[in-house]
Amino acid sequence: YGWVVVAASAACILCAYPGQSYGVAQFIEYIMRDCGISRITVGFVWSAVLFVCSLLLPFVGRLCDKHGPRRVLLCAIGPYVGLLLLMSTIDSLATFVAVFFCMRMIGPGVLVLIGSTTSNHWFDRRRGRAAEVLSIGVGLETLYPSYALALIDAAGWRAAFRWMALS
Repeated sequence: YGWVVVAASAACILCAYPGQSYGVAQFIEYIMRDCGISRITVGFVWSAVLFVCSLLLPFVGRLCDKHGPRRVLLCAIGPYVGLLLLMSTIDSLATFVAVFFCMRMIGPGVLVLIGSTTSNHWFDRRRGRAAEVLSIGVGLETLYPSYALALIDAAGWRAAFRWMALS
């Protein structure tokens, strides 16, 4: 059963891709153009959001300790999907900041935290092997930029966010 936990942990981390910096980076030129946001503003917002999210992650860890990762994950999935769908509708700096902050907090914040810690808690022996397998699975993220760009080319950046939310 432990290897199922490793696979589920890898899936959590992979699902966080659209909210990761290298995930959003595929969309940023389109977002800047359609929302009228300058590159310097995006850089400031990006840095501020990452900083604030990093300050909030210890609270997420406490939630996982108190309620268990499965319960926290179940509470996060729906809002994360909704935020990815909302990301496809942003039209201003204000909506970008609000949706991007929440998406970063839940995706890379909650999902990655749960994915990267759950398998470690499951294994006493073979913890190193489990981490190795998890790393290999997470390595699949290297395919996502091409996937995102193919979706953008095929259907536009807004439809690509909707597709990622529902897939």
